[in-house]
Amino acid sequence: PVELLVEYDGRSERLVRVSEQAVTSALQRLALRGERWVVGLAGHGEASLAGRANYDLGDFGAALARAGYRVQPLTLADTGQVPRNAALVVLAAPQVELSRAEQAVLLDHVAAGGNLLWLLGDRGTSRAAQLAAGLGLESLPGVVVDPAAATVGAAEPTVAVVARYPDHPAVGQLATLSVFPGAVALDAAPDGWTATALLQTGAQSWNETGPVKGEVTADPARGERRGPLSLGWA
Repeated sequence: PVELLVEYDGRSERLVRVSEQAVTSALQRLALRGERWVVGLAGHGEASLAGRANYDLGDFGAALARAGYRVQPLTLADTGQVPRNAALVVLAAPQVELSRAEQAVLLDHVAAGGNLLWLLGDRGTSRAAQLAAGLGLESLPGVVVDPAAATVGAAEPTVAVVARYPDHPAVGQLATLSVFPGAVALDAAPDGWTATALLQTGAQSWNETGPVKGEVTADPARGERRGPLSLGWA
């Protein structure tokens, strides 16, 4: 069998299966200095980075592990702080409200230059209102309705479609459509931060605040806004 020895900055790794993905992953692992953690908040019904249920993020956690990160759960009620070697904190769709103390820890983490990936789920920002206020985030009412859903074969119009991406490291490499069932639109007006909209729907979409039954149209009098609507921000 063919083996490949990959060396970088005095560290090395031997690969028994040689492919572009294997070499790239090995270089990522070797480039990490010391033990770097990705921690997923736990204790509020969040999606788990190690779980295998359809609402969990096990595939994402496994990909992070292959890249050389140590994936760990974090219960702030127990620790009261984010580990210093945490490269990323993931808050994935909490089902119950975070305490004010927990939200303050996350705000301090971000203010000190730490990274936070916050996946809202279908609860919007309501489960961490203090965190949302500190970051200048606000959920628009209702659910995004997008006529483009029919073009991707979706049976319901509540599937938001994103076709174009900005030149940003988080999404700049994407070249295909992405879809977001039951998405909530977000406004961002942070104080002291630069906000970049990463995921935007088309001009025909809107945030529907009433029942999505039969023929529905946007009604500005009910706070419904035509697209583009932003689903994700950096």
